[in-house]
Amino acid sequence: MTIREIIEERGRLVKQSRDIITTAASEKRELTGEEKERYDVLESEINRLGAVKELEERQIKLEEAELRDEQETRRKEDAVRRQKMLGQTDDEVMENRNKAFVKWLRFGANGLNNEERAVLGGMQSSLPPEMRALSSGTDATGGYTVPMGFQAELDKAMVAYGGMREVARVLPTSSGQDLEWPTVDDTSNAGAILAENTQVTAQDIAFSAVTFNAYMYTSKMVLVSLQLLQDSGINIEAELGSMLGERIARITNTHFTTGDASGKPNGVATAATDSSIALGDPIYIEKLLDLIHVLDPAYRRNARFMFNDATFKILRNVRSWDGTDLAPEFAWQMGLRAGEPDTILGYPYTINQDVADHATTARSVLFGDFSKYIIRDVTGAQVMRLTERYADYLQVGFLAFSRHDGDLINAAAIVHASHT
Repeated sequence: MTIREIIEERGRLVKQSRDIITTAASEKRELTGEEKERYDVLESEINRLGAVKELEERQIKLEEAELRDEQETRRKEDAVRRQKMLGQTDDEVMENRNKAFVKWLRFGANGLNNEERAVLGGMQSSLPPEMRALSSGTDATGGYTVPMGFQAELDKAMVAYGGMREVARVLPTSSGQDLEWPTVDDTSNAGAILAENTQVTAQDIAFSAVTFNAYMYTSKMVLVSLQLLQDSGINIEAELGSMLGERIARITNTHFTTGDASGKPNGVATAATDSSIALGDPIYIEKLLDLIHVLDPAYRRNARFMFNDATFKILRNVRSWDGTDLAPEFAWQMGLRAGEPDTILGYPYTINQDVADHATTARSVLFGDFSKYIIRDVTGAQVMRLTERYADYLQVGFLAFSRHDGDLINAAAIVHASHT
């Protein structure tokens, strides 16, 4: 099916599901068992087609990116050929590092020749002291800082998991010392008319700062069989990057969402401003509108909702209440064109399973400009290779370490609602 056909079929199913809800509401009754069963089937298919549409759109973007990468690769290859007589280029150095690192993943330090050891050693020598001290890199149990190719796999895995990295601003830094992010809120001050021959009144600006730390995260142990490592047909770099990255992504996404800033990042739900809006049960459009209008219009231009999938299932059927009956308009609207997202009251949304359920009194629905949440990544993730510990199982253990923090630099940019 083309994207257009997917959109049309999904729209047809959405209409059928809403007809079931609307009919029961107009007759002032609950859904019958048969209607509920039919509705669940329709909802499942709507969700499936929505996921297919999203995958198709991602694939188109990937193909476009691959075409650009292919063109860039050809350009670099041409540049390398032109510079061959001048010695090794930066691209060749990076390629050799990637190859040596993959060989280390497969066979350990004992499987490297002197040139490859020198290449990886050169990578470590450029690191800050606190990272260099984590590993000697001199034997089979040593660790190495990952090269760009492996780092890209880790990053890709972390972006794909959780939701926060899809909407927050990611700030990479080369070292892990405390980072002061200056902030200012001058919204309560305004200018004034100045009478003739009158002295100008002073009005100071109150500056403050958010401090970003660099908490060390680990993937814990990932065990890989020797057969997998030694099979040249397996892209072990991509496989390990995915496994290690997803583990770190799970814990960091939780902390970026609900962390309490005590030895961990300050989560967006924790830092957001309380809207004092209780959505209640059931939720009506009027309550969502109240939540939207709590947020300052300056932040609504780039605003979106965030909630978990269970809450989304509730919001899918939210409508207006006129005091006696439900209106036919729904808060959730399907994107009608390729690349157009589904929306709630005209705003896009992000599913984040670490946001609390609406069934609790916790912060179940967030709304605001999520680019004001900063995720700090310290570049230079490291992988350690443990050979002897699991030798009797013919397995090798790998651990990844990376450093991160996150905080909302302006609490007014995001508001949260609760159940009651």
